[in-house]
Amino acid sequence: MPSALDQNWQTIEEFADAARVLQEHSVQGVHTPELICDLAAKLLRADHASIASDHHGRITTIAATSGVPAMVDMIRDQEQEGPILDALRGGVTVRVDDLGRDPRWARLGPRLVAETDIRSLLSYIMPVDDGGHASLNVFAARPHAFTSEHESLMTLFGATATATVRALRRQDDVDNFKAALRTSRHIGVALGIIMTTRQLSLDAAWDLLVRESQNRNIKVAALSETVIDTGAFDTPLGECRQRAAVARRTSKGRLEDSRTMLGPPRA
Repeated sequence: MPSALDQNWQTIEEFADAARVLQEHSVQGVHTPELICDLAAKLLRADHASIASDHHGRITTIAATSGVPAMVDMIRDQEQEGPILDALRGGVTVRVDDLGRDPRWARLGPRLVAETDIRSLLSYIMPVDDGGHASLNVFAARPHAFTSEHESLMTLFGATATATVRALRRQDDVDNFKAALRTSRHIGVALGIIMTTRQLSLDAAWDLLVRESQNRNIKVAALSETVIDTGAFDTPLGECRQRAAVARRTSKGRLEDSRTMLGPPRA
């Protein structure tokens, strides 16, 4: 397998592990926002991660892996600009390759580089039930730490995190929460199968899955189940079963090898 595809397979496996850990720990009453941040940082190879919320115009960090996001908040409030502010106010995902050179935040960027060593940032929007937004943010000290493929992975993990946040707000919705986590894992497995059978990168596999879903007027989750069951979008049944069995064996073996990525559950 080409090294780039093998790296993407590893990423898919780690996503599946992260979703599994999130489900297991959340139903046990672990501090879920902090767990989401920990998993996001490990999954995206980030140095720090946080969750911020915009409640009636007031932006606050509700969980973080370190004290660095709080420093970012302080500088943002002083300068009244920044990528997380733009993401939350605009309801869009924002990626920053190099804060020291990005003209969009001419005041904030140089200060963050000088005072926090943060150079790269990716902020993903998570809609919440009251019509507001929360953002899942990852930070890195190195420039160009995040790519479009990280954005695709953030979309998958962010959907899982969104289901978690909603479940925390509505404690009686545990069954729907578990179903959403299963759906996220299935999409990840389907992407892994598409990557293997078509020799595609993670980003290209995600684009293809979304496009095929739109063309067929089928939800991504439902089409992912078809891919898992048959190994393809449209293939004769016999060939589908054979290809799916090979892909599932490959996926299962690789997933078993990656179980120790996240370490033991936190107390």
